[in-house]
Amino acid sequence: MKNLRFSLSLLLVALITIAAGQALAQSETEEGHSHGIDPTTTPLVVPAIEDYAPPPGGEVDNQGNPVEVAPVGVNGYFEFSEYNKIFNITPRYRFNKNWAAKVRVPWIAERTVNVFDEDVSASGLGDVTVEGEYTHLFETPGTLLRLQASLKLPTGDHENSEEYGGGELVVPLGSGSLDYMLRGQYTTSTATTGLLVSAMLRKNTEGERQYVYDDGFGYVETQTTTVTEGNQGFLAVFGRRSLNNGIWLNLGTSILITGDGSGEYNSVDNTGFEYGYTYDKTTKSTMVDLYPGISYDLGVITPYLGARIPLSTSFDADGMNEDRDTVFLFQISYRPLKLAD
Repeated sequence: MKNLRFSLSLLLVALITIAAGQALAQSETEEGHSHGIDPTTTPLVVPAIEDYAPPPGGEVDNQGNPVEVAPVGVNGYFEFSEYNKIFNITPRYRFNKNWAAKVRVPWIAERTVNVFDEDVSASGLGDVTVEGEYTHLFETPGTLLRLQASLKLPTGDHENSEEYGGGELVVPLGSGSLDYMLRGQYTTSTATTGLLVSAMLRKNTEGERQYVYDDGFGYVETQTTTVTEGNQGFLAVFGRRSLNNGIWLNLGTSILITGDGSGEYNSVDNTGFEYGYTYDKTTKSTMVDLYPGISYDLGVITPYLGARIPLSTSFDADGMNEDRDTVFLFQISYRPLKLAD
């Protein structure tokens, strides 16, 4: 049995290594490549160790000794691909057994778009998300139901631009909109297994971009574009199983369904001439992903190594590129022990 577990561990590590190699060494680039999950949303899909229900009898360390976790903690989520390198830090505080609050702060180390075979990159703070959480405790030990409400703030520079070909190309670090997310989680655990089912809805609001054109000879035109991204629905199922000595195998899958968005363009020049129109933003799509991973529970600190592997991508709009990258994931949870009274 131990040989089987060891073999499964090696197989999973090999799979993750191959996936990470694909993510970090893509041989071809896609013009305007931007497919993937919003970095403010991804950590809500990939669970950290604290998202699983504590096993019956409470938390234990990797020697099986009972421990009590402090109400504070922090989770770090890191996502690497050819076009995105993102760090997401989430401090949290639990007021009591039912209520908790979290703040998710994404730092975009590099976001790249490809235009006419040239890469243009930007970096900076992304859209911060604040979250409130309510936990319902069942009579059955090791089983929880959570309800979470998140508010995504427009803290990222949605009008960020970089020099390209003598002009400026917009490489946004955020959506420029105030967005809302509602999520429900059901999780159950034993001493050696864990299951987490998560469903989430995301409602996006308007984001506005403005550009002022000045020809230097007295003509000035102000162009305003208002865009509402398509709303999203997520369903994810994750499971984990203990091998030995604190090592856990993790496997999950998710489906993301995105609707169409909308936009409005208006321009006005210094003579008072106005022009404008509305349009549909065809973003309706379905994406299915697989998440293999391995974690090592050290008690206070739990690192997780994994990947997000695209299984299926389907866009309703004709001509949209359905290629997506495999993404390398690293996550680490810090859960200090509760201090003595």
